[in-house]
Amino acid sequence: MTRIDGKYLLQEIYSVLSFEKGFLLTIRELAINPGKSIKDFLNEDRNRLVKPVVFLILTSLIYTIINQ
Repeated sequence: MTRIDGKYLLQEIYSVLSFEKGFLLTIRELAINPGKSIKDFLNEDRNRLVKPVVFLILTSLIYTIINQ
């Protein structure tokens, strides 16, 4: 079991924000090929893109910060 500390939190944040896999890749894929990326997520590779609930929470948080 992994201990939750500062290093672990930084790794998690980096994994969500990385271009190879994570939030920014999800935005790019949804902007370029939304149908294909959703189909691939459901049928094949679920590790590359951010999970839909996490994506919704992050985009809502970003929208709220920008809107303030």
